[in-house]
Amino acid sequence: MRALATRLRDDVANAQGERAVASVTALAELRDPAAFPTLLGRLGDQDGALTKAVHIALVEIAKQDFGTSVRRWRTWWNQHQDEERIDWLFAGLSHKTPEIRYSAADELRVLTGEYFGYHFDLPKREREEARARWESWWLDNRGKRRTTPAPTAAGDPPGG
Repeated sequence: MRALATRLRDDVANAQGERAVASVTALAELRDPAAFPTLLGRLGDQDGALTKAVHIALVEIAKQDFGTSVRRWRTWWNQHQDEERIDWLFAGLSHKTPEIRYSAADELRVLTGEYFGYHFDLPKREREEARARWESWWLDNRGKRRTTPAPTAAGDPPGG
């Protein structure tokens, strides 16, 4: 898997057109934090399809959204690059955008097997209480996963 991610990052850095877009899309699917600097290097590329794919990948990996602003993404990266990606997921639960909250909750549910009553569309106070319970549980049980998956409880996806 590491070799694949390395090759994809190389393609993102050096390829053009559809190959670069396909590599960006694959890195987004892998949710590869190590790809962040390479993706930033292609954000704002003259190829509009590539810029769009990079933006989508950055949002998927970071669970944040700074549009196509290289400066804002770079600032975020500089502040958070030493954190574990799961910390980014917990932060994503508090994002203003429902789709990002849903995506972060869905991924955390799969990773932890828990959900603690979190729904992406709850009122902010209730979301934050559930997020705090979930994060506290994670800190206490880091890496221990339930043997049975938790029920789907992130809510239906926005627009779905």
